[in-house]
Formats: sequence, C-alpha cells, structure tokens
Amino acid sequence: MVFHMQLAGKILYRIARHWIAGTRLADAIRIAKELNQRGIKVLINYLGENVVRKEDAENIFAEYLGMLKAIGSLRLNADITIKLTQFCLHPDSKYCHSTLVRLLQLAKKRKIFVWFDMEDSKHAETTIELYLALLENYPGIGITIQ
Repeated sequence: MVFHMQLAGKILYRIARHWIAGTRLADAIRIAKELNQRGIKVLINYLGENVVRKEDAENIFAEYLGMLKAIGSLRLNADITIKLTQFCLHPDSKYCHSTLVRLLQLAKKRKIFVWFDMEDSKHAETTIELYLALLENYPGIGITIQ
C-alpha cells in the first residue's frame, strides 16, 4: 500500500510540478529566490488538509514556522497560504483559532501576508468567521477562493 501511495505521489508531482516548487522547504526557497530575482512574488504553502490530530497540526505549525523564518531572514518577496483544516478546524475550531493566532503573531512580526485557502464550501462559513475575528488584530491576512 505504501508503495502505491508513493508512486501516486510521484505521478501527481510530475503533473503539478509547474505549480509546485518541490517537496521540501529548501526547494521552495530556491525557486522563490529565482522568481524574486525576476521580479515575481511567490506564495509558499505546506500541502495537506483535514488534519484531526493536534500532534499532526503542531508538526504542520513547525513547518510554517520554518517557512516564516526563512522568508523573513532571506527577505523573500513571498506570502504564505494555509488551509485551516491543517490546524484541526474540525473537530476543534478553538484549537484552530489559537494556533492561527500563534502563526499570525509570527507572520505579523516578520511582515508576511497570510492567505487562508477557502478549501471547499463546507468550510466557507467557519473560514470567513475566523478571518473576520482575526482581521482587526492581524490586517495582513486574506482569503483565497478556489
């Protein structure tokens, strides 16, 4: 089963590689530098969604923390995009909110804009509610509609 999933991931990456810089943060940073040198701003995200375990959400938070540190220290012209379900939106929207506050504090400190991916219609209302609740204290946020 793992072999099939790895193979499927490789096939999907080949199809989507025009939009995906790579599978590691170092890949994204390398491509971001190249694009920035050509005057192109970039969006960086960590793929995944529908996380229900807080342990997994904390691991994803750590990935985003690394992103924010790299963007800030290298002065990249980059925003990040997140999916709220990466931070346990369902089943625990309070945990999601507190995790977002932690992330947005770090992004604000580094002057990095954070986009909330709308994902799908079943998350639309909660995404908008969280966005509006956070906007006053964190004006460097927006919503993307897919």
